[in-house]
Amino acid sequence: IIQTMLTENIHLLVSHTNILIRKICTSNNISLSQYFTINNIDSDGTSMSELSFRLGLDNSTMTRNINILLKRSLVTKNPSTLDKREQLISLSKQGNALVSKLDDEFNTHFNHIVSDIDISIKEKFIDFIQQLNWKMSCHINEL
Repeated sequence: IIQTMLTENIHLLVSHTNILIRKICTSNNISLSQYFTINNIDSDGTSMSELSFRLGLDNSTMTRNINILLKRSLVTKNPSTLDKREQLISLSKQGNALVSKLDDEFNTHFNHIVSDIDISIKEKFIDFIQQLNWKMSCHINEL
């Protein structure tokens, strides 16, 4: 019964989080896909293949998403210094500013939501989420 409750609550948490992120995206004129893409670009750039893997998208879908972000001047694309065939995607100044704004908006909403939850529960939740993320990463890498 614990497993069922855990699964149901994780699904509900993901749904609620997506609703919150969609509202933030709408107010900032970006799509959910664009949001997740720019939030998965490392500060020193991320390859197209790594972005595709992180987001669970095929390369053609990732290319379409990146092209939209390029047109909006939110990202740049440059050849990798290690492998000239590979393109590194980086956030532009405008992209970095947008990510900061989106993060601030999400944090404001989230902090409001959790403000009256006891700190010990928050700490236990952080520990649980970290362990869950590690286990999920390991499982995904095995697929």
